[in-house]
Amino acid sequence: MRLLTMSPMPVLVECLAPRNADQRRSSYIYSCPTQFMIPIFLVVGGSTFLASIVLLRKLNRLSKESEEDETCYKKFFLAAVLFHLGWFIAGCYWIYGAYEPNYADETNQSYCHKTLYLYSFWFLNSIFLTLSLFAILFTVYILFGREQNQEIGTKV
Repeated sequence: MRLLTMSPMPVLVECLAPRNADQRRSSYIYSCPTQFMIPIFLVVGGSTFLASIVLLRKLNRLSKESEEDETCYKKFFLAAVLFHLGWFIAGCYWIYGAYEPNYADETNQSYCHKTLYLYSFWFLNSIFLTLSLFAILFTVYILFGREQNQEIGTKV
C-alpha cells in the first residue's frame, strides 16, 4: 500500500493548486457515461471547498469584532459542514456505485475514463484512510496519552 493513499496529501495538493485541479477535472466532464455525476462531484466539491475556506477565514476575522458576526459565522460554518457531508455521501454513492466501469470501450454505456474514475476512487479512499488514522490516533490518545488517576478526587 502506498503512503500517499494513507495521508492527507491529495487534499493538500488540491488546496494548493485549485485552478489546475479544476481544469484537470473539468476536462473529463463528458468522459464517464456510466455515472455522469463523477466529474461534476469533483468540480463542485473542490470549488465549494475552496470557497468555504476563503469565506470562513473572512467570517472568522469579522466574528472577533461583534457577536452578531459570530452567529453568522457559526451558521455559515454549520451550513458548509452539512453541505460538504451530504456532497461527500452523494459522491460515495456515485463513485462506488459505478465500480468497476469499462475502461476500454468508449461506446459502451458502462465506460468511464480510467484516469477520472481512479482519481475519484482513490481520492475517496484516501479520505476514508485518513479519517481512520485519526480515529485510531485519537483512541490511542484517549487510552494511553492522558494521565489517569486510580482514585477519584486525588491529585497527583
